[in-house]
This record gives sequence, structure tokens and C-alpha cells, in this order.
Amino acid sequence: MSRSQNKSALAGFSLVEVVLGIFIFSLLVTAFVGAVIYGLEAVSLMGRRARAALIAEEGIEATRNIRDSGFTNLADGTYGLVASGGRFVFFGTSDLIDVFTRQITIASVGANAKRVTAAVSWQQNAQRTGYLSLLTYFTNWQAVHGWSAPREESSLDLFGLNDGWKIVLKGNYAYVIRLNGNPTFGIIDITDLNNPALVGQLNLTGTLWGLAWAGNYVYVASNANNQELQVIDVATPNLPVLVNSYNAPGNANAQGIAVIGANLFLGRVQGNDAEFTVLDITNPLALNVRSTLNLPDSVNDIVVLGNFAYIVSPGNSRELMVVNISVISAPSLLGSVNLASNSDGLCVDGFGNTILVGRASGELASLDVTIPGTPVVLGSYDATQAIRDIAFGAGNIYAFLATDNDLADLQVIDVTNPAVISLVSSLDATAHLNGIAYEAARDRVFAVGDANNEEFIVVAPN
Repeated sequence: MSRSQNKSALAGFSLVEVVLGIFIFSLLVTAFVGAVIYGLEAVSLMGRRARAALIAEEGIEATRNIRDSGFTNLADGTYGLVASGGRFVFFGTSDLIDVFTRQITIASVGANAKRVTAAVSWQQNAQRTGYLSLLTYFTNWQAVHGWSAPREESSLDLFGLNDGWKIVLKGNYAYVIRLNGNPTFGIIDITDLNNPALVGQLNLTGTLWGLAWAGNYVYVASNANNQELQVIDVATPNLPVLVNSYNAPGNANAQGIAVIGANLFLGRVQGNDAEFTVLDITNPLALNVRSTLNLPDSVNDIVVLGNFAYIVSPGNSRELMVVNISVISAPSLLGSVNLASNSDGLCVDGFGNTILVGRASGELASLDVTIPGTPVVLGSYDATQAIRDIAFGAGNIYAFLATDNDLADLQVIDVTNPAVISLVSSLDATAHLNGIAYEAARDRVFAVGDANNEEFIVVAPN
């Protein structure tokens, strides 16, 4: 082959290689661009679905509030929601929030129950419509259930002789803590109300004061100087595991605790360090401090409603403090209330615009927090002895009190009119009660207390 023929052949091969290279590069670019586009679309779709879930949840809670104002407000039909006078009311057949259309459908299930569906639809893309719905049931508690004669349905003798202190519920399990002893944390299976069973237990460091849960984790407030917050994985109920802890600055005891979404609010005894801390619990294994706030008094208990944390304390001039948490990175003390006498605030709970404060004297004070910074005392009730814990229940018709009253350890209070709260009934338990929780699905009260042979009890309505 001549030199000129060889050059022509090489040029031909080079051209083919260039064309092939461009083709392969084009395929790679197309694949990469497609992956990016589809990835961005997937993220967008997930984001819209997550927002749709929040809109549906808001619809369920708005309907619950409408029910609480009167069961007859839940007439069968399909509705939208609109804010009126600071409350949601039904209006039309749907409501529009940006690109999301929401419908609330109500259907009767017998004479005193309603099936409520909150459905949200939106345009995912040009070819696809997104849809999500949540279903729940609301009952006319006032008509169906009565707490005029509560009765102890069953009990459980927990490990050792130490008193049961606080309790929270999640699904078929009750999580309980004890101030001291070994072990101090227990998980109780409440599937069979007549036979509650201890399925898991754990010994934690320090004296335990409060607990809350989120997801598969229970969070416990403690006086341990290097573990003021302790994180327990309860995904396997018969094998709870301490997986993390938070060492707050200084040695002040942690007492009050509340969890809302990815935020944990931890309250401590007054000292040289912040009494109020907000922790990010998005990843329970890697806690992050979002903010802190110095308060003028200790924190005994916390309840969070909307953008405000309501805190009870032993302070004689501010038994209730209000913290604005609308900017989670910069909480601020918004106001406080000086209740009559010098009795400590021990516990707090609330719903809507109503807060209940339980005190060491036995006083139960009700307050209107329509204007959060200036709570207004509406009324009070005398339980005669210290109120250790409060739980709202039965559509917020009742508040259940755990008390030191020897003859009425459990007290059922009518709170339909917060300005005129009154005793409905009581239960003389074996010993004083310290922690209390109510579950709507079972219409039961679960409590823990001082009795050595039944630290845990289940209470049923009449």
C-alpha cells in the first residue's frame, strides 16, 4: 500500500472514531440530562405529596374542632373549609390551597358516629393527577360514653416497689417511667385491656421526670448531669435500647418535655444555664440544638399549642409562662401569669384556646389563651390535694386528673365550659396517682401511681 493510500485509510478511521465518539457522548449527555430531569421531578412530586398530606391532616383536625363545638355540626355531605372568626367552618364543596384541592366528606356510621375523609388532589404534571386521602372516625362522646362512674378495669404490678411516675401512649403500647429503682423504664402491651402485659424494660440513669415519644423513639427527661435527655429506641417493644443522650450545659435537672414534629422542647430547673432548650430530633441518633432561652423560673411541665409553648413553674409570681416559638431559632418569653396564692404549678395541658394548670395546692386553673401573651384566668376547681398530671379526653369534654386525694385519686372534670369547670366523678384508687393518659380509640384512661402491687391501672367508663 502506498503512503498516500495509508494516509487516506487513517483519515477514514479517524472520522469514524470521531462520529462514534460524538454519538456515545450524546447518549451519555442525554442519559445524564434525563436522570437530572427525572430526579428533579421526583423530588418535586415527593414535596407536593408531603404538602398534600399536611393539608389533609389540617382538614381532619379542623373537622375535629368543628365536631367539638357540637356533634350536629357534622352533617353528612362533602365540604370545603374556610377560616371564619379564628376558626374553620364548612363552606362549599371544596377549598383551594395553591394547586391543591381539598374536600371533606362526612358519612354517618350509626346514630352517633361519623366517617370523615379528607381528600386532596393536585396536578402532578401534564399527564398525571396526584391524589391522597386520610380517613378517621368521630364519635358523639357526650351521647355514647359516660364517665359518671369510672371503674378500674385491670391493673399491673410493675417491677419492684418503686412508684409509677409518668406515662405516654402510642398504639398498642404504654410507655412508663419511675422516679428511681431498677429498672426505671417499662413498655406495657395494652392490646388486651383486661390483661395488660409488661413486655420490655430498661434501667436509665438518674431520676426520671418526664417523657414523650416520636416515631420509634421515646425521649426521657432526667436529672443525670451528663444525660439530661435520654433517647430510647422502642421499635422492638420487648427490647428497648438506649441509643443516644444529650448532655445539657451545667448540672440543672431536666424536668419538662414536649415533642412536636421534629422539635423537642426540654425544660430544666433554674440555674446558670438556659432553662428552655429546643432540640432538632430529625435524626434521633444525631441531636442538634436549635435554640436556647433563659427563663426567670424553673420548668416543671410543658405543652405546645401552635406557635407557643406554655410552661408551668414553681415561681410564685409566674406559675404559667408563655414562650413564643414561631421562630424556632429564636424563642422569646412572651408573657406570664401570676395565679392566686403561692402554690407551685405542677402540670399543664391544653387544646384550642384553653389551658389547664394543675397546682400543688389542688387547684385546677383554666385559662383562655386566645391572645397567647396575655392569658386570662377563666375559672378554677379544687381537687383538694396536689394535681400531678392532666389528660384531656372524650372529645375534650373531660379532663382527667391524677391527684394525691386519698379518696379521689382519679378525678373526671367537665371542661365543656372552661369558665365553669366541675367534678363529674372520681375513682378511689389503691394509692395516689402520678401520671395519666387517655386514648380515644379505646375510650380508656391509663394511669400510674404509688400502689406497690398495681403501679399501672386501666380505668373504664361506666
